[in-house]
Amino acid sequence: MERLTKRIQDNVYFSKGKYPKTTLCAEMETWEVRECMEKLAEFEDLEDTLMIEYGSNATVKELINLHFKHIEMQNREPLNIFRILTNEDAKLYDEWKRTKA
Repeated sequence: MERLTKRIQDNVYFSKGKYPKTTLCAEMETWEVRECMEKLAEFEDLEDTLMIEYGSNATVKELINLHFKHIEMQNREPLNIFRILTNEDAKLYDEWKRTKA
């Protein structure tokens, strides 16, 4: 998903469109505001799904951080890189791993 914002210190700027990458929200075009609202709605829908399915008030960010911690605890080492594999990718990785063993 393409980022629409850029953080500089404690400020959040709109980073897409015809203006510089540090455009204040007040300078956004109407269609750019709509694009931001659509993207925000996607995240809010995800958090609503968490609440409905799991009865949790956790945010998507909290869930991802918890998932990373769980992986680190299982592996007993820090997680330096993480990639979600498709089932096909996982099969290819398992085959590669067997040939290396």
